[in-house]
Amino acid sequence: MNSSGRGTGIVGYNLQAAVDTEHHLIVAQEVVNEGNDRVQLAPMGRQAQAAIAAPEITVLADRGYMNGEQVLECEGTGILPCVPRTDTSGKAQRGLFTKADFVYDADHDHYTCPAGEHLTKALTRSDHHGDIDHYRNLSACHGCALRPRCTTEKVKRVKR
Repeated sequence: MNSSGRGTGIVGYNLQAAVDTEHHLIVAQEVVNEGNDRVQLAPMGRQAQAAIAAPEITVLADRGYMNGEQVLECEGTGILPCVPRTDTSGKAQRGLFTKADFVYDADHDHYTCPAGEHLTKALTRSDHHGDIDHYRNLSACHGCALRPRCTTEKVKRVKR
């Protein structure tokens, strides 16, 4: 319970549920009093895995469950988490497009921007995480009407 110290408070519960996609049945559930899902990925994965007695399961969850420690906790237990990374850039709050607005085409190895232009691989750089490919389109970005919502730089670069 959160309290402001003035005798008022909000009681809240957060329901967790895991569904077997083959049979469309709830196989695990839990009621927690945490306001977010960030520490529920591994516990719910373990409950679901035990309920269906499967040595390996794939857990699909929304970005609210993304937590590196929880993903690592699943590693080696037969639980494969599929959770999108949380966008921490703040671009959406500033009215800018996010990486999710750029669609990657693996067959042609390019991104399509919100204006419909293709951003092709311009260079590859290495850092401590491995190789990072940079995609851009100098000519299309220069005169694009959406550029103010896309980037504050001269051209938009998408890293992969």
